[in-house]
Amino acid sequence: MSDRLLGRRPRVVLDPVYGYIRIPPRLFAIIEHPLFQRLRRVSQTSLAHTVYPPLTGSRFEHSLGSMHLAAAAWRAVWRNSSEARDSFRTLVDNSLRTSVPGPAEQFSEYIADAIAAAAVLHDVGHPPFSHALENFYVRHADKIFGSHSQITAALRRRSGIPFHEVAGDLLLESLLTNTGAGFREIVIQIYRASPSDGTWAGALHSIVAGSLDVDRLDYLMRDARRAGTEYGGIDYERLLDALEIRLTGEGARIGPGVRARSAAEMLLVQRAQSYKWVYFHPRVVAADLFLERALNVLADLTEANESFPAGNIGTIFNRLFPHLNYLSADLDAMEVAMGLQEPPQDGILHSAPLERFVEPDRWQRIAPQIGSQVQAAADDSSILASLARAYLAAIYIRTTYDVYSMTTKLEDLERYYKASVLRAKNFYMAWKSYEEFVDVAQRVVASGLPESIRRVISVVRAECGGASGVEECLQEYEEHLISMVEDDPVLGINAIANLVVRGRGQRFANYMNQRSRALDDAITGAWEATFRDFAPIRKRTEVAVLFQDTGPDVRLSETSPLVAALDQVENHRIKLFVFYFVISMMQSWEEFASSTFRAKIRDAFVDSFPGYVEQELVMPIKELVMDAIEGTEDGSSK
Repeated sequence: MSDRLLGRRPRVVLDPVYGYIRIPPRLFAIIEHPLFQRLRRVSQTSLAHTVYPPLTGSRFEHSLGSMHLAAAAWRAVWRNSSEARDSFRTLVDNSLRTSVPGPAEQFSEYIADAIAAAAVLHDVGHPPFSHALENFYVRHADKIFGSHSQITAALRRRSGIPFHEVAGDLLLESLLTNTGAGFREIVIQIYRASPSDGTWAGALHSIVAGSLDVDRLDYLMRDARRAGTEYGGIDYERLLDALEIRLTGEGARIGPGVRARSAAEMLLVQRAQSYKWVYFHPRVVAADLFLERALNVLADLTEANESFPAGNIGTIFNRLFPHLNYLSADLDAMEVAMGLQEPPQDGILHSAPLERFVEPDRWQRIAPQIGSQVQAAADDSSILASLARAYLAAIYIRTTYDVYSMTTKLEDLERYYKASVLRAKNFYMAWKSYEEFVDVAQRVVASGLPESIRRVISVVRAECGGASGVEECLQEYEEHLISMVEDDPVLGINAIANLVVRGRGQRFANYMNQRSRALDDAITGAWEATFRDFAPIRKRTEVAVLFQDTGPDVRLSETSPLVAALDQVENHRIKLFVFYFVISMMQSWEEFASSTFRAKIRDAFVDSFPGYVEQELVMPIKELVMDAIEGTEDGSSK
């Protein structure tokens, strides 16, 4: 980075949460990059605005807010850690190819810019509509990125890591290209470190992503302000002002002192409340789920080989499939995005019968210049525009031509689009309140869920009974699961659903559609389901602690009754979301929404869930038993 740029003044942005925030000159190249500007058009909370209309924030503004808080957090750390400064700087310098130049205050500002850069980049990997479409990207990676691409290979290698984190790591270095080699090195170390690895970079990373981090602080306060809820009432200044460095032999940790206990508690409590009432509001969950389902159906239609007088179904919907590849700037991907090639089929690109607008040699020269702009075109608006065209095409084809074999798929696309984007009243929630969920859970237990669990255990015993330790494990699981569902039906249903519905919502929906597609003679429909939960406290890191001047660290989950209760609260939240779509009815919607018919929806679930558990629980129980036995053999506890 040139001295001329470093001599420039910071840019100032007026933010609704913090007032004026400053963007340091070292970050100008990042902020101006097309792939970062793309975040202006990526929603922070997916389709939550369908329930909370003002909740329309973007990943861009959240990233700037996180940047602001991260720099403020580091300055508080430096201010509170006079005795650890020299040692911390030594740790940093010893790990870099080129040590940070200048006196202590210059070092501090350099680190402030580096941690601000790591924070501003922490969400750059999010796909359109953020978390709502992560599973879609993983499922259709071959179609989006190519079955033999390096991106798809990277996703397969890191399959246990959230998609947006892998994507962000793939984009990281390209966004840091013009920031200077030394600065780029330190930002990459911070970005890729783990909060629990004990290194100086991990300590700085914990400011951005830990249990008490600036990412959470910003989105909770920002989303609460937009949604109009009280869940953003967090004393963030107190929490940041209490941060300090603790040296740990060859490494370091960063965390707040005990004086920030109330602020730390409130952060975790307000986060739990936000998930319960905002992010996991049943209609928010429904809108996000149906958006993903609509794209899944569109992807299926692109593979259809059904011809009719106006053309071929697969060819038509391939042309309507949205540009989704924001991770690759290769020539083929750019030509597909601009219509110069047909979209990929079976992972293979086929040239369109069109002459290129630019000569090949010249195209190869200019491609790198426009590559990032083409990548940045994959945003929320590109999804909505493509879905709108596909929705209209589905209606036209279904109502104009005889395409009986594709009618169901076309109707599915219409139904999901109307529910997620047009917010049509074409579906109903199986339970609208916690009281209804409690009633359903109790009735499911009374209708034979314990007996289904016993039969599952018997099947597993017959299949695996010869292995050492199996009987003890099976007896333990049988007693635990049955006592849980009988003593606490809500806790039990959530635990069982975690095993048989998480990641299998479509299987449960198919099971219900086979048994209860028509709930009476007047109405036919289709079922949908999903399982949503989150961890109130990250137990496997050393981040959720408070430092004391003397004595051991204070772990919040062990010393705060308020925080300790969050797991219990989360376990009793509604985690299983079940919906019933109306496909055809003989009466008005108002009649359909009557309490009598809503009761029929719940009755059908109560009657069917034990049978689904009996069908699907065998494999999860076998996996649990095998894992427990392997853990015992390795010397670890079950």
